Amino acid sequence: VTLGNHDIYKNETIRYLSTGEVENEGAVDVGEKENKDSDGGWTGAKYFVTSNVVNATTGHPLGRRFLRLSGGSDGGENGNSEGTTVLVFGFLLDIDVSAVGSSPLVRVEPVKEAVQSRWFHEALSKDGNDAILILAHMGTDDPAIPVILAATRNVVGPNLPVQILAGHTHMTRYETLDPCATVLEAGQYLEAIGRSEEHTSELQSRQY
Repeated sequence: VTLGNHDIYKNETIRYLSTGEVENEGAVDVGEKENKDSDGGWTGAKYFVTSNVVNATTGHPLGRRFLRLSGGSDGGENGNSEGTTVLVFGFLLDIDVSAVGSSPLVRVEPVKEAVQSRWFHEALSKDGNDAILILAHMGTDDPAIPVILAATRNVVGPNLPVQILAGHTHMTRYETLDPCATVLEAGQYLEAIGRSEEHTSELQSRQY
């Protein structure tokens, strides 16, 4: 899960979401680190991904810079004994927090800067990523979308599946960005539920 622009307007919301703040530069795989506040941490804190939203004082990400989700093992019957590993990022659109009256407790790093960071390259460079999922609170036509994809492709190459789940504009849209990357925005307020499937030959053979 990631956040949207309305989630950064009030100090009390930021304080609540920050209960599980990750204190390292990047992030760790889910399961390797408990919430910082085990008593007060909200339930979803360990799955909260904020790749470019940070604490304005400490510079630490509000949630995690990224995380890896693993599952779907078939016991090796189809060459997938260890399951599927999806690397997840969560980006908020480029926004001037002072201009929109957002909480002074947070800072939104420009997407172009975030994707040039060491932690971003190291996360993508780690072996074992079967696909990339990018939670992007921005429209499908936001100029930051191709910036994120280009920076990702520079590290992982052209063949790794990349799925971008967009938002913010409350539109229902879908677009193919390259032969192995698509962006989907599924409307607003759960009026529709978006579903995306990958059908490359490699994915089919491994039965994701």
